[in-house]
Amino acid sequence: MHWPDFEGLGAKVLGFTSSSVDEQLEWHGDIQRLYGVPVCFPTANDLGGAMAKFLGMRHEKEHKSWPIRKSFVLDPEMKIRAIFEYPIYIGRSTAETLRVIKALQLVNQTGAATPADWTEFDPIIIDIGERELEVVRKFGAVSRQLLPYLRLVRGDKRHEIPS
Repeated sequence: MHWPDFEGLGAKVLGFTSSSVDEQLEWHGDIQRLYGVPVCFPTANDLGGAMAKFLGMRHEKEHKSWPIRKSFVLDPEMKIRAIFEYPIYIGRSTAETLRVIKALQLVNQTGAATPADWTEFDPIIIDIGERELEVVRKFGAVSRQLLPYLRLVRGDKRHEIPS
């Protein structure tokens, strides 16, 4: 379902599981059959749980043998840029993972920052010291300084900056 979104961002997805290969293939078939969504990403196998332990996914108080759900966002240099951690019984948000990848890419491309709950095209935070000419060149819009420490620029014409 979201596979094209990850591909469009140039993101690669890898699942990590303590299930056997046969169990994983069965799970892939179940997801396809029940929800009509193919599992398009590869999965790596960690039958002994060594990697889950190394990655901090074992929480004895949560469950004696199952690892918690954890997602890592790595950049092209394999540097960890974000970690999401969820209890075993709570599913992860693909939309939130995509939002964070988009925000990280924006930061990398422009040096801007994103406010809480930012989504693509929302106003973004820019450095107080950045020259206005450079802001216009990067974003195609002039910025607005709302507070001594807060300067925003429009992400796109649909979202105006608050006064």
